[in-house]
Amino acid sequence: MRGASLLISFWLGSSIACGGRELGDAEGGAKPASAAARGDDDAVQTERPGEAEPRDAVEQPDEVEQSGAREQVVEAMASPEGPPISGELGDASSQACRSAMARLAELEGLRRKSEARGTRVSGEAVFALWTKADRHGESLREWVAAADLRLGRVPTRGDGRDVVLIGQALEQLRTNEDDGVAARALVDVITQLREVAFLDHRRLLAEVSESQERGDGLGARLGGQWDEAWCLWSGAVAPLAEHLDAADEDAVDEGAGWEGWSALVTDAFASGRAGIHDDGQDPAKTRPARRIIDAAGEAVVLRRVLELAALGAEQPAGPLEAAMLLDLLSAPMSGTKRSGRTLAEMQRMLYGDPAQVEVARIERGLAQTFAVLARAGCDEAVDRGTLGDPAGIASAWEGLIYARALLPGMRAALGEAGFDAAAYLDSWATYRRAVEDGDSTRAAAVAEALVRWNCAYREALGEVSCAADPG
Repeated sequence: MRGASLLISFWLGSSIACGGRELGDAEGGAKPASAAARGDDDAVQTERPGEAEPRDAVEQPDEVEQSGAREQVVEAMASPEGPPISGELGDASSQACRSAMARLAELEGLRRKSEARGTRVSGEAVFALWTKADRHGESLREWVAAADLRLGRVPTRGDGRDVVLIGQALEQLRTNEDDGVAARALVDVITQLREVAFLDHRRLLAEVSESQERGDGLGARLGGQWDEAWCLWSGAVAPLAEHLDAADEDAVDEGAGWEGWSALVTDAFASGRAGIHDDGQDPAKTRPARRIIDAAGEAVVLRRVLELAALGAEQPAGPLEAAMLLDLLSAPMSGTKRSGRTLAEMQRMLYGDPAQVEVARIERGLAQTFAVLARAGCDEAVDRGTLGDPAGIASAWEGLIYARALLPGMRAALGEAGFDAAAYLDSWATYRRAVEDGDSTRAAAVAEALVRWNCAYREALGEVSCAADPG
């Protein structure tokens, strides 16, 4: 049985509305000096390390703020009447996406070979992958330029933000004689591409799950957008999830109904696609899927950031990549002014001297934010009366996802207090199943233990409050 099979089967048979926390797309943080552009007000603006506050969020489709109101909107929408769209996950993705992700994989391959051999990557080879069209006539530069337009990352005139930043990194890679600078420039290019794909896949999922349109043939467009998001996830984010699955001792636990980060997201994409019909989409299926995909992406990035930050002076490109990946966590880190400041402070540190990176400080700042997110999932379904419906199920999965991301830190902080990671994960699995089954008695009993350990961890992190709402 797949780890999320109970969740998927429920979505496929349910018409109940969903609500809860919706994760928006955002971008944030400082950029390295190597990727700085200066000009007039219409030019792309970036900041040097230490100067920036988190950037404004990328605009998302209008959304009802209160979860109750959002549920009423969903319930007021007629369920799709047309047949489900045909084909397999990813079938309707564009050739432009497939080509761009193939080029990203080629760049990753060049980086791995360079690091394994201790040699410098050819700047001209990387530049060719950026500018030249492939056999399908698709250019990576053109794909980024189009994505910048879609994401609103384009000034009044001139190239888009990511085209400029990648161009600057490529110039360093081609002209700077320092091999260390060249290595960091390649990381800059690859990570900037990953950021564009990450933001665009979340934009697409939001557009599909928030669509209220109805009409014959609409499913072809919505299905194409969903498959495009899958293409972007598969090429840019899935490699991070697969890396975590291979390294994470807790990634696979079939007894707890968990088969790893990659399997979780694949199942969520498949279940969401099953909610897209010829004449529209069913938000009771697409919105919970989107919430799980968003949360899993954030969790995977969190763990990768900590791994890269720990490389320090041994591999200076590691902290740089960690700093850039932190941009992808600006959505969950934007809940409070404090967390926004924390994000900017972490990026300034990571963009600075690699030998001065304080990994424990970065881990604490991220853990404080994600522990709040995990806290909401501990008992939200019980408190809001959403047991057995998509909103409650998605909330339970979000809590489990964030809790798993925090597990190494919880072990270290709470081991002497008797924290048993295996028992904790079993409790999460029991709670998730109770929510799926609509068993209020069992869910409430298990939720108490989940809340207790979450609060203990937050206390160990120096938090005074254990509220579910970051405020």
